[in-house]
Amino acid sequence: MAQAGIHGLAGMALRKWTPNREWFMLGIVLGNIMPDADNLAVAVATVTGLPAEGLHRTFTHSLFTVAAVVVAFYVIARATKRPRWGNLGLGLGIGILMHVLLDLLVWFNGVEILWPIPSWVNLWSNVTPPQWWSKLMLPAEFLCFALFFVLLDVTARKQDTDSGFLRTLRM
Repeated sequence: MAQAGIHGLAGMALRKWTPNREWFMLGIVLGNIMPDADNLAVAVATVTGLPAEGLHRTFTHSLFTVAAVVVAFYVIARATKRPRWGNLGLGLGIGILMHVLLDLLVWFNGVEILWPIPSWVNLWSNVTPPQWWSKLMLPAEFLCFALFFVLLDVTARKQDTDSGFLRTLRM
């Protein structure tokens, strides 16, 4: 399962240490969450009966992807003469790097850090997590996800964001 809550919180934790550059912090938060979008491919493969091996923690967790994202947004920023696109790209790169580091340090699964070059890194390959850890992970993730949304709301209110439109959204 994706750990969007803890990754989002990690991205927002950097807020007070980051420079105030347009779209930079947005990039860091999105970059922390974005790599686990590969779980959508895993879900499709699982539902359709296709093999899901090699879909998670590969392309979206690769240092080559980080470099490609930063360079692509730098080029867009230069072409449009809008520095915020470069800020977004740099933030995305930092966020993806944070995501990969957190995956390596906290989860007991590896990351293909140099995909497409075979480079599976697992700092915990010789460690079996205790049973209580496995039972704690899912509730902890839901708690982190809720805290992430509370922190988003608090941040929006501090910045005088008009959040009244949220009531009009239909889910």
